[in-house]
Amino acid sequence: MQDVLFARQPIFDRKQTLMGYELLFRRNDEDDTAVFVDGDHATARVLVNAFSGGGADMLDNKPGFVNLTENLLRSGIIKMLPAKRVVLEILEDMYVDEGLVRQVQLLVDEGYRIALDDFIWDEKWLPLVKMASYIKLDVQALRPAELRHSVAALRSFDAELIAEKVEDSTQMEQCKRMGFDLFQGFYLAKPKHIRGQKIPTSRVSLLQLLARIHDPNLTIAELNQLISRDVGLSFRFLRIVNSAYYSLPGKVESMQHALTLLGLDFTRMWISLIALASIDDKPRELFITAAVRAKMCELLAKETRQPRPEPFYVVGLFSILPALLDAPLKEVLRVLPLDDEVVAALVHRSGIIGAALSCVEAHEQCRWDDVNFLNVQPQKIQEAYMSSLEWASTTQHAVVP
Repeated sequence: MQDVLFARQPIFDRKQTLMGYELLFRRNDEDDTAVFVDGDHATARVLVNAFSGGGADMLDNKPGFVNLTENLLRSGIIKMLPAKRVVLEILEDMYVDEGLVRQVQLLVDEGYRIALDDFIWDEKWLPLVKMASYIKLDVQALRPAELRHSVAALRSFDAELIAEKVEDSTQMEQCKRMGFDLFQGFYLAKPKHIRGQKIPTSRVSLLQLLARIHDPNLTIAELNQLISRDVGLSFRFLRIVNSAYYSLPGKVESMQHALTLLGLDFTRMWISLIALASIDDKPRELFITAAVRAKMCELLAKETRQPRPEPFYVVGLFSILPALLDAPLKEVLRVLPLDDEVVAALVHRSGIIGAALSCVEAHEQCRWDDVNFLNVQPQKIQEAYMSSLEWASTTQHAVVP
């Protein structure tokens, strides 16, 4: 049995608008060793998953950037992919000859877009540079002076320049000033600005609501009163509860009915998600990240038959709070009355809940060696990720104001 682990990484424009995803993958063999294997087989498996069956959920109707080996590029498999939805990434270790250039030209003539990955200037690449729609530069591998020189040299061509492996917002701003058009990396899930130890005023009311919702002494009656005071919040919650996703036997007419039927923990989970979705000055992909983390942690808990999956969900969701609130985690946790086990998972990734979050974050960041949780098989972890993506996409449309 051979499994392919794969994830998507967003690519944004200068206004933080999502423009596409890169599909990143690694196959695990039966012995679960972390070995990168033949790219043709692994890539083909990713393509099947992304562009057929569940492809719409994996890419959310955005272009998919796919790494290609030389053999796969020369094969006929590529032409099975929809030209409008795929960007073909030419890897830096390919041998550039007339045959490769001719094959790429044929693909471009048929409407396919080409990206040059981990680009470092060499005269041999010139024919491909002229055909490329995108050129990706690794900002971790090149010094700032080298990046500026490369951007200046490539500006005479038509390709959009992608800053790859951007780690934080400061680095992103530097890349903007250099002249990059698009940005890819893990900077999105980190706080943009942390000045001192204060939570921005615009976020205080939201954090106060979350604190009230997660007060361990909160009763169902008090939660009903709290939610019912916010017409928009209660409307969106009831819309979700009555959606086809839950297939309840009858329509839920009121918050009191919902709380009685679904319980305190379920309501807390959903209201927290809806509240975070109300933040409208952050990229929507950040909310998707929070939702995916929450659901994937919950699914891992259920897969291992944990008695209470709710804290796993909360840890996944709240792990993104520093980036959503632009505040240090320790300041956020000072306000939220969370269980010690939840706090330990968020701060130190300790305990079984912390282990689940570590697994989810490792999958998100494609740190394949660390994608493990208890005795869960890689295939089950991948299934949890795919289910979480689908759930997050559906949820987004239900909870966004």
